[in-house]
Amino acid sequence: MNENKDLTGAVFLTRDERLSDLDDKSLIPAGTPLFNLLKRFKSGDEVRFNAQLLPEMGTFIREIDAEMDSRLLNPKFVSRFEYLEKIDIPEQRQSSLRKSESIPESGKDLEKKPFIRKASSEEQPEIPDKDLLALLPKIDLHLFNEYRLSQYDWNYSNFMDRWFRQVRMNLQTYPPSDYWSGEFPQGGRVILQLQLRKDGTIIKHSTRSEGSVSMMMKEHVERAVLSYELPKLPEHFKHSILSVGFFHDFPPMPHLLFLQKGQEASPKKTSIEPGKTMTPFEEASAKISRRLQRKIKLKQTLELYHFELRKRIEDKIRVFQNFPENERMLIQLKITRPVSETRWDILEEPQSPAFRLVLLNALERSKIPPLPKLLQDREEYTVLLDIRP
Repeated sequence: MNENKDLTGAVFLTRDERLSDLDDKSLIPAGTPLFNLLKRFKSGDEVRFNAQLLPEMGTFIREIDAEMDSRLLNPKFVSRFEYLEKIDIPEQRQSSLRKSESIPESGKDLEKKPFIRKASSEEQPEIPDKDLLALLPKIDLHLFNEYRLSQYDWNYSNFMDRWFRQVRMNLQTYPPSDYWSGEFPQGGRVILQLQLRKDGTIIKHSTRSEGSVSMMMKEHVERAVLSYELPKLPEHFKHSILSVGFFHDFPPMPHLLFLQKGQEASPKKTSIEPGKTMTPFEEASAKISRRLQRKIKLKQTLELYHFELRKRIEDKIRVFQNFPENERMLIQLKITRPVSETRWDILEEPQSPAFRLVLLNALERSKIPPLPKLLQDREEYTVLLDIRP
């Protein structure tokens, strides 16, 4: 902070030197829990903090600057910091955020569904500010969850379902050790694309990934898909080549995802003898530990809830045609207590009415999971659903 001379607004800081801090005791000693917590931050991080301001005769709060203009416009308060917490603000999400257009849906009366709030022509959904949307948690959904075909004008169900059942069995055998050992707790998606001749011969294949995926995890998916000896394509398949894309998700591991390297999942409680009072150092250590564990537990709970919500919606998606990769639909989902009153607003419409209809049908059939206990103190929980092919 001392290197930045252009700070404006109120500044909360410690003293520069130990000699000038003999009375204020604002410096954070090395080795304390707060010092170890600060080592995880870097310059420019957004944080919120608890701090004790020091009293001073005449001005009530101790400041560093003596100039009156600086004290009024850019005050600098000497502070004894008690706790700091990083605020995770995602990058600004690029979106046109246009309101719902009159795209035809199906012949159903969707207003009868309690889960869906359909905006009428007089009452369009109010689109929040982009900066506020950037603060909402975002869940990425995919229309294609198991496989994607280049041609759907044939009876592909038996052929592909038999192949996918074998792939699923292979995926459950000898899972990648680096994933289960916790080296990649974020998880990710592996996409294997291949081309198939009519005689069942695979011409070529390629593999790519999204998220945190190792080479071992990619090879695991390749073996699961390519080890199956394919039969010939049905005689009524009229194309010379069939392109197939397989998708496999490695779920995140929330119990490892938010732990720092070397940190225990459940730290040992400091044993205090009965009748013995805690020292200020022990009180500060216990306070920081409790806050960290509460934050980690909340993040783990949210990660699990988001994963369950995503799977419940994706499992209801039924796709019988191809869509361009640049298609997108953005929905603001407001999950309430009880979940039967959950509603949503479309913030960005897709180009294709069929793309929209596929997702609306999936939302109608999906059973939204109830809010976890850590979130039941609020009336509703809002998330963004970003749906792409």
